[in-house]
Amino acid sequence: MTHLTLTAAIVFTASAYAVTIRVPADAPTLQAGIDAAATGDTVLVAPGTYVGAENRDISFHGVDLVLRSEGGASSTVIDCERQGRGFNLVDGESRMARIEGFTVVRGEVGGIRLPRNCGGGIRLISSTATISNCIIRDCIVEDTFSSGGGIYCDNSSLLLVDCIIADCTNRGDFGIGGGLYSWGSSLTLIRCAITGNVGEYAEGGGCYISNSDASLIACTITHNDGVSGGGLKLVGSPPATLENCVITRNVGHNGGGLLCSNSSPVLTNCTFVDNTSLGDGGGIYSSAGTRQQLILKNCILWGDEPDEINWTMGSTAPRGTFSNIQGTYPGHGNIDVPPRFLPYRGFRFALSNTSPCIDTGDPDMQDGKDWADPFFPPHYHEANSSACDMGAYGGPQNRVWLSRVRSLPACPPN
Repeated sequence: MTHLTLTAAIVFTASAYAVTIRVPADAPTLQAGIDAAATGDTVLVAPGTYVGAENRDISFHGVDLVLRSEGGASSTVIDCERQGRGFNLVDGESRMARIEGFTVVRGEVGGIRLPRNCGGGIRLISSTATISNCIIRDCIVEDTFSSGGGIYCDNSSLLLVDCIIADCTNRGDFGIGGGLYSWGSSLTLIRCAITGNVGEYAEGGGCYISNSDASLIACTITHNDGVSGGGLKLVGSPPATLENCVITRNVGHNGGGLLCSNSSPVLTNCTFVDNTSLGDGGGIYSSAGTRQQLILKNCILWGDEPDEINWTMGSTAPRGTFSNIQGTYPGHGNIDVPPRFLPYRGFRFALSNTSPCIDTGDPDMQDGKDWADPFFPPHYHEANSSACDMGAYGGPQNRVWLSRVRSLPACPPN
């Protein structure tokens, strides 16, 4: 039997014997359903609010299964009742372990030494998971050195797709990461929203990402508050990449939108607007060091206070090209002209037909999705060619935004 035939036979056998376990019809709780499942099985959860000890601190016990809701995050809620977290993935699960369509709310951990006091909503340690169409909301960590009010990811691999981390809090006096914390991990976020998270004394109000291979694509980071890096703090190597992200209305003591420390991230087609620093770098603050340099291409930085970009003495100044940066910033193709945003169908920072950011990005790049698509009004068809635009809705990856309009699940009311 050839290797290809053997592989196909294994896949067929696994799928042929995979079963679906329904909660609460077949198992009374989420943990009971998982405990009854084997590799490749699906635990399918009916709409409802799930409470109690067997519906929090949920563990897959190393089994690669799919936990999926029938009705989506708005109707399937895991209420931790301030007595623990939603999921505890610490047993070496692989990427085939999936969580789809849940809201995790009112998780709370604290009072115990690291790492148990981390990850108010979800904790991963030396594990892997794919989490999609989920909401992690109103979760808290509160011990002195706690990390990750919403999600804690340590030496793990995490793929988050179409998820929301909202209104989570890190109360630790030396805490890190109001919404999300990642260390030594592989982290990918696609079309995720990090919003309304707070690090009361913590760095990285929205996210703190350290020494992780991180990629954020078509994400929004907004209304977060932290000691440094109000929206996002990036630390160490390998350098992170941000593509087609919107970072707006965050507040930090240095780096209202983004603080970069000893790292050299690459930002392509990102929009920074209305972020505030109580120190320097309303949009971006870099203390990258002389051998590292933050790179900006096709970005818009506008209306950030007190300035758009700043860096520490002795560091290398961030390099920007083909970007619209308020206050005049040196670099090939850079401009300093009001971007003329025109909100349209949920795209808050879409460009009007007279925007100077249309077709003025890197001439060697093109928009991935043609603005002549019928979704867009006539002024886009008339003013916008396939040439690369500046900002979050232009460039080669803009199809990630535009292929699934308003794809994020709606947050249920408090």
